[in-house]
Amino acid sequence: MKRSDFILIIFLMMSGIACTSSQQDKADSYNENIKTEVSEFNANMEKKLDQMDSKIKQMEAKVSEGVGDSQDSLKEKIDDLKSMESDVRFQLQKMQNSTKDEYANLKLEVESQYEKLESRIENFFN
Repeated sequence: MKRSDFILIIFLMMSGIACTSSQQDKADSYNENIKTEVSEFNANMEKKLDQMDSKIKQMEAKVSEGVGDSQDSLKEKIDDLKSMESDVRFQLQKMQNSTKDEYANLKLEVESQYEKLESRIENFFN
């Protein structure tokens, strides 16, 4: 093997390592961006869920003042709302270690579930 061939092979190998390293840096940066986005989304959604939890507690206080069959029916509705809230919080936990595609799907699911929860709670007060 000629010395020039050997140098060329070494150069090509080093170029490949540099490209791989650059690609890894981009992937790491991308992963950090996703983690930041997930973290910000979760923090925002947790605040919203805390507000919904407060409203559920207000509902429970109103229901505890009532009596009869309607009270039992309202307690069941409240239990359903609590379950919905719990499901949204569970989905938020799943987001913590999600990939980009999983995050996108989970985000849509969480937003949809939250909107249903919010709508049902608002209907209770109207």
